[in-house]
Amino acid sequence: MDINFKVGDKVKHRKSQTEITITNIESESIIVGEFIDQYGAIVVGRFYTDSLGPTKLPTAEIIDV
Repeated sequence: MDINFKVGDKVKHRKSQTEITITNIESESIIVGEFIDQYGAIVVGRFYTDSLGPTKLPTAEIIDV
């Protein structure tokens, strides 16, 4: 899997479509990112990633928050 993430990239969560800003890359399939929840708080979480072909907005799946 070839996903060209960089810290600072914005990705979207697959289910909620929440925009996540990447703050760390743990591996090719796990990123750490932060997003603003519905109350305006910054939430940091670990996310699985997968590629949808050439699109620059890969999807992400929450592992834990």
